[in-house]
Amino acid sequence: VFEDVKKNEKFKTGKEPYRNAVTEKTCDVLIGRVPVMVKSSLCCLEKEDCDFDLGGYFIIKGSEK
Repeated sequence: VFEDVKKNEKFKTGKEPYRNAVTEKTCDVLIGRVPVMVKSSLCCLEKEDCDFDLGGYFIIKGSEK
């Protein structure tokens, strides 16, 4: 799961109390990984898999959970 991060800063000038400086630099920050259940709608094996496999399990680090 990735999240976009934007930076908004305020700084003092001599004339105005505060001035907003908005930077448009965005970056993707990894906030976690979500496992996908086999045969779910998000699974890339949804269409061309074994007909006898019922799904309903997760593959984590190469093993079924």
